[in-house]
Amino acid sequence: MLDINSKISIFRKMIWDSEKEKSQSQLEEAIERNKKNLEDKEKSLEDSFNDHIRKRQAFADYRKNELIAKENELAKDKYYKHKKELLDRLKADMIDELKRYTDSPNYKAKLEAYVQREYEKLKAEDPNVDYYLLVRQKDEDLFEGKGYEVKSLPDKYIGGFLLKSQDDSFQYDFTLIRKLSDYNYEIGKRLYSLLESEED
Repeated sequence: MLDINSKISIFRKMIWDSEKEKSQSQLEEAIERNKKNLEDKEKSLEDSFNDHIRKRQAFADYRKNELIAKENELAKDKYYKHKKELLDRLKADMIDELKRYTDSPNYKAKLEAYVQREYEKLKAEDPNVDYYLLVRQKDEDLFEGKGYEVKSLPDKYIGGFLLKSQDDSFQYDFTLIRKLSDYNYEIGKRLYSLLESEED
């Protein structure tokens, strides 16, 4: 028969083994739980990092596209400004050329014929209306003694003539500046078309 000390010793060993097993199991569970928490935390940090990288990349792409769009807009503005400068220069050259042309004998002969034709047309439509003929001061002598009431045309018109009703209620504009203005769109269209064909 076992004595009491042996029984206590056996009992202690049983409890110790049970507690040891329980502690071991709790330790393993804690290790497993901590390992899972660590993996979850790592995954969360990795997802957060990747999300941050994606956002930074998206922002960088947005800024890059914004800068490219701005550069394109600036280039386009510069191009259109250049085209407008070319058109303005072309018009200025045309005005200079027209001014030179108005001093030619060819211009003076055409002016006389043009005035006569338009004046006769208007008088045929309404013989009761009387007109002033406005031409450059240089051209007034062409119409002296030919039945016209002649006045000076302001320099801004370059050349050509105006037929203005003597009651000042209306006028017909046959000036060179008006003709140039009428062709503004066509001139611009042709110039831009030439520029675009050069670019191609």
